Formats: sequence, structure tokens, C-alpha cells
Amino acid sequence: MRNISAAAVTAVLALTLSGCGGAQIDSHGPTCLVVGNSQDLALKALENDKSTAAEMKTNYTDVAHAAEKCQLTFAPTQMREGVLAAAKKHPQRHFVLVGDTRGEDKTPANVKPMRIAVEQATYLAGYLAAATTTTGYVGTFVDKNTDQSKAAITGFAAGIDKYNQTKGSSVQLLGWDAGTGKATATGSTDAKIITQVTKELLAKKAAVIFPVMQGAAAGVAPAIKDAPDVFVIWAQPTAELPGKTITAIESNYARAVGAIAAQEKEGSFDSTPYVIKLEKGVELTSYGEFEKLLPPDLRAEVAELKKEIRVGNLDASGGTQQ
Repeated sequence: MRNISAAAVTAVLALTLSGCGGAQIDSHGPTCLVVGNSQDLALKALENDKSTAAEMKTNYTDVAHAAEKCQLTFAPTQMREGVLAAAKKHPQRHFVLVGDTRGEDKTPANVKPMRIAVEQATYLAGYLAAATTTTGYVGTFVDKNTDQSKAAITGFAAGIDKYNQTKGSSVQLLGWDAGTGKATATGSTDAKIITQVTKELLAKKAAVIFPVMQGAAAGVAPAIKDAPDVFVIWAQPTAELPGKTITAIESNYARAVGAIAAQEKEGSFDSTPYVIKLEKGVELTSYGEFEKLLPPDLRAEVAELKKEIRVGNLDASGGTQQ
């Protein structure tokens, strides 16, 4: 989930991340980002976060090539097998699996899983969606089912469950099967297909839409812009439909990348998973124009839930909505 605001480059990133022709972490090679053909939100967020990726070499499309030149390589979890193979071949090189949700799996000493706990932010978004829908229905979809989209919607569903339990309501989430952990998938990023899927959810009375994919706005906007009392929560910030946007999920990888790069520089890199948590790299955007429509009590409830998640008193990953 992409950070469009592009925070300023921090001192640690300036010192530790190398760009094309920039300062290197050490004499063994620069820090590199391997994107390839990945459409993964986590990787795209890192690629587009100017406070991190702009300082990296990004001209590598495969891990094997990057490992020949780069001391520290960030790659998508979809390239996990390639990363593990490169890590075995180059034990002196270090790798970070971006978006990896299998932190419980043992990885080699030179491979670090890194994921963003998006479910902590989407839990709050789900609570807001349940409180805002005027029909008792909320809808979601993805372009492709991945571990990251599953985590996002699981948290969203858990937030809806929390609202139902608290208020004695029965808001339902359309487009999500908790049993299989899969959502309705467009199979494409084509705007016309996204519009059609959105309209199908509206026909089933969904009054809040949560599209979990990159570039959804181009297809969602035409479907809901003229629909009364229909609102949207974006999986990444966008300027589209400000009057209908409740909030969005904002991710910032600067702190995580900076911390891992600092470990590399200090010689303390290890395989301990790095999890980016609420208010430490993932959060809801401000309510913007929608704030005036949200009752003060609701805003206070969300703030309290946020506090409970942050201190570890509330699990954001227990959604059961189907």
C-alpha cells in the first residue's frame, strides 16, 4: 500500500542507502530493489516511496543478477525461491523478503522477512466501514489473491466483527470468504473490469467499497461517483473522490528500510523478521472532507481501538466475516 506523500529522506537513509552513483553501504556493493513483474502492493509501495527507493538501485529484474552486484537486496516474497537460492549461493550477501508473511518459517541467516502489519490499519478501516454503511453491507475485491491482500481483508473483516459485537449489529462483508481466505478477484487491473465488479457489489447493496489493489480508483470512481450514500476506503492514498472517501491505508517503509540498512552498515544484520506496525509505518490517512460526517463518538471509538492495537491488547487478525 503505497505512500504517495513521499516523506523527506531521513539522515539514516541518506547515509546507508545507495542510489545510482550514490554512497554505498560498504565496499561490497550497494543496496538494490528487485521488482521484476511483481504487482504486489508491498513491493510497489517500496518502489514508489521516494524516501526509500529513490536511494536504491532498481535496475534489476531478477534476484540472481542483483546478488552478483548488491550487498543488500530487497525483493518481493513472490521471488522467495529465487532469494533462497541466491542466499545459498552468496552467503556473504544479505536479502530482505518484502511482504513475507511466513515469519514463523526458518530462513537462512542472510535472509530477513519484512512485512507490514496492514491488518492493524485495516481493522480500524473495517470498523469505520461498518459504522458508515447505510445498508448493512460492505464490499471488497482484489485484482489477485495474495498473502498481503489476505492479511489486509482479514483485518478489515475483524474490524467489522468488532463493530457488530460492540453495537449488536449484523453488518456483512461481501466479496470475502473467510473459510478460504480469498476475495472476489478481478484478475485484471483494467478499469472497465473494476467498474463492473464494483457495480456488482453495489447491486448487492454494498454501501462502502474496499478495493485492495493498486490503481483501483480509475475503475471504482465511475461506478460510485453518482451513487447516493455510497463511500469508499482505499487501500492506498488517492486524490480521487474526496467527498466519498472515508479514509485510506497509508504505508511508509522509510523507517524499516533505514533500520535494516543501518544493521547492514553496523554488521548486525540477522534473519529476525521485521514487522512494520501501526503508527510505525502503517496507519489510516486523515478523514479529510469526510471528517464532518463522522460522529465524534465514532472517531473516539476508533482512536481507542487504535490505542488497544498499539499496546498489544487487541488482535487485529481475527476476522470471521464471510
